[in-house]
Amino acid sequence: MFGGFAALSLILLAVEHRTHLLSWLPPWWPWLFLLACPLMHVFMHGSHNAQGGTSNKVDDK
Repeated sequence: MFGGFAALSLILLAVEHRTHLLSWLPPWWPWLFLLACPLMHVFMHGSHNAQGGTSNKVDDK
């Protein structure tokens, strides 16, 4: 109950004071999102292996 109230309070506080919060940011801050896209793709996408998820391990049967 308290968590829901705290979340709602923070959302309302951010909405009401949006101009004050955004005035602290530099004017070029939206470009950081565009810069973050290729960086996230490189670091979070993982490796591209040609096996398609298959393993090269030989089963010992």
